Amino acid sequence: MGPDRGIRRKGDPMEENVAHRNEVTLVGRVSRAPICKELPSGDRVTSWGLAVRRPRGHPSNKKSDGIACVAFGSEVAAVVTEWSVDDVVAVEGALHHRFWRMPGGGSSTYEVEVHRAGRLEPARRSHAAGPPGPPGDDSLGDLTSQAVPSHAATAPL
Repeated sequence: MGPDRGIRRKGDPMEENVAHRNEVTLVGRVSRAPICKELPSGDRVTSWGLAVRRPRGHPSNKKSDGIACVAFGSEVAAVVTEWSVDDVVAVEGALHHRFWRMPGGGSSTYEVEVHRAGRLEPARRSHAAGPPGPPGDDSLGDLTSQAVPSHAATAPL
């Protein structure tokens, strides 16, 4: 790695010139049905699982990745709660690492906080139609947008 491609440390003079981005776009199959829960704070969160195929011949020989997805607020929740297992869907959001305490110690998980979502194919057709579009396909169809929740940090890019 050259000097401009390495990991930057806090306080590095180049750090101020790098535009940080946390953007995730996934197209895959619903692997766990969406569930809505009310948090102790009164906020509502919708969570579901997404299975995203890896390219053929991937070195790990693993065929797909299971990815936890969550959405806060009602607009995206209204869309995803209509989804069924095996629907082919597209989501956009940001990757977050969440921590919590449990009896016996702490725990953590990575999840995608979804801000836009849309169904591309219903479950009854998803297997017959083959895999989702090719990697890099930017046509996500008609996705539903949701404003970033007030508890999420936002900054102009």
